[in-house]
Amino acid sequence: MKKFLLSLLCLSALSVSEMQAIDNEPDAGLTHVVSAGMSVANLRGWPVDTKSKVGYSVGWRGEYVLPGAAGTYVNFGLDVQMLGAKMDVKPTTGLAYTDKLRSFYASIPLHVGYRYNLTNVWGVFADFGPYFACGLGGKWDESDNKWFVRDEDALGVPQGCDAKRFDCGLGFRFGAEYNNRLSLAFGFNWGMKNLEPIKGPGLEVKNYHTTITVGYRL
Repeated sequence: MKKFLLSLLCLSALSVSEMQAIDNEPDAGLTHVVSAGMSVANLRGWPVDTKSKVGYSVGWRGEYVLPGAAGTYVNFGLDVQMLGAKMDVKPTTGLAYTDKLRSFYASIPLHVGYRYNLTNVWGVFADFGPYFACGLGGKWDESDNKWFVRDEDALGVPQGCDAKRFDCGLGFRFGAEYNNRLSLAFGFNWGMKNLEPIKGPGLEVKNYHTTITVGYRL
């Protein structure tokens, strides 16, 4: 009898937990999230050492939770970010200084992820996928060299060229959400396209950056 009662209690507990899990699954359909926060960016593959630089990240995402997929979703969006890097310059004459690159990108992420509500108030999520970006502008502060502009002499012959304007790579995000509205997300984007237009040894210059953003689901 005791074993029978114990079995009933176990089955009841499992049933309650399963019902709670089903009740806490996100509703299927499309929602929109706006976000703002900071980015910490750098360049890899540069011939000289560079340091990370803090910028900003603002954006919008459309998130579609698939019906009957237990919280699996796809999202797409548009992010505007200030990336770049810092470089210590030590000239042969004069004082040393730090040159700062500010590069601005419009980025389109296409991710697949999973969202689950732990309770009726708190939820967690994570997503992964590619992104495609276009450089809007940028320059090195001290040297005033433009980042996406081709320099030409009086005859229109290129004197030298800066970074390629288009970029792409892989991104990953994870975070927590409160009351299906406010969220805190941590992301990492790993650029896979060589930004340097001149091919050669040691010239595989690529972006990478992390983001910390606060979001609001509309």
